[in-house]
Amino acid sequence: MQATNRVRVPLDEIISGTACSINIYDDEGTIVIGKDQPLTDEGREALKVRGISYLELRPEALAALKASGALHAKDPQATAQESSSAPCLAKRIDRSNETYCQERQAAFQSQLATSVGVISKVGKGVERISNAEAGSLCEIPVELLAMLLQDADQSIAVFNDQAPTNSLAHRCARLSALAINTGVELGLPEGEVVQLGTAGLLHDIGIFMLEEKLRDPTTTLTRQEMLEFKQHPILSAEPLRGLAAVSQDVLDIIQQVHERPDGTGYPRGLKAKTIHHLTPILSIVDCYLTLIEPGPNRPSLCPHDALALMLVAGRSGRFDARAMRAFLRQITLFPIGSLVELDNGWQATVLRRDCDHYDLPIVSVHDDVTEDFLPLRGSGRKIARPLTAKHPTQIRIPFREMESVRLEKLVPRL
Repeated sequence: MQATNRVRVPLDEIISGTACSINIYDDEGTIVIGKDQPLTDEGREALKVRGISYLELRPEALAALKASGALHAKDPQATAQESSSAPCLAKRIDRSNETYCQERQAAFQSQLATSVGVISKVGKGVERISNAEAGSLCEIPVELLAMLLQDADQSIAVFNDQAPTNSLAHRCARLSALAINTGVELGLPEGEVVQLGTAGLLHDIGIFMLEEKLRDPTTTLTRQEMLEFKQHPILSAEPLRGLAAVSQDVLDIIQQVHERPDGTGYPRGLKAKTIHHLTPILSIVDCYLTLIEPGPNRPSLCPHDALALMLVAGRSGRFDARAMRAFLRQITLFPIGSLVELDNGWQATVLRRDCDHYDLPIVSVHDDVTEDFLPLRGSGRKIARPLTAKHPTQIRIPFREMESVRLEKLVPRL
């Protein structure tokens, strides 16, 4: 957890086999390095499985680590500054040849539940948000980034598993995670990736202040209600102004997620040159989530078809092409967690992506077939078609209608 009087020390900066003269705790009060107990390589990996890739240390703990010779020679403060400007992509662990890990699954589910709980609690009183509450919210993207660097595919799958319908808090966390992962794919430095995740987490926080009808994305709104709804980016930013944890960049992005390069967006009708360079990433993620969630007079769209619609819309400049490619790389054309049918009739769930082949992900086959981990590339198999889920109910858009569908009509609040 971040605080002004703490210094972030990556676990990899702590020398294996050395001991510290005091206990080192995580933010939940759990001892992660015991007094006079050496940190082993196995212990380090166990912490990483729990999603802990760094320690936020108080001055006395940092001093104790320095005194014990447990740190590499590099100054931790300098390391933190370099980390902030270094691309995150190099830190991501490649697990493309691994199936899902139960221990990581439990850790990721716990992290998601904690994040959603914090957002829900703060959201209920967001008009009077305190510095401490804002700080707790801004810590979430840092934790999500650590989770995504451990296993991006499994992290995304956890967010997809039994995603609650119309849960604003869950959507905020999910949007933050997908935005973070897109930023990682783009090779952005850590500081910008965290900014991106923070803006994604907070940009809908103003919806908590709206009346229930306006909070429900399945409700058809009158013109006046729509005008009121379109003020939510400004509502989101207002209670955050002047809080130390929220930067001006984050405030700018929060208010711009629904702006468009041609000036037809809301709430201010800004054009491309006045929009923050990170905003287009969030616009893509927000559109995708809106399409795969229930909307006015329609169920959720099949994830594959939601992406196909966005790719069609992207031809006219609706989305930033580079950001769109990065978004597609992280979830594939058949998004992680979605259902598919293979060309031999097998039904499967998409587990992992193949970054070089959007249409040939790694899948887990259902029923009595033994292929729990089947990379389609080189297998002789390919995906015949995407399948719709029954819970939640999903629908498909016929291919012949893709060109004629207007996103703004399908998703009025976009």
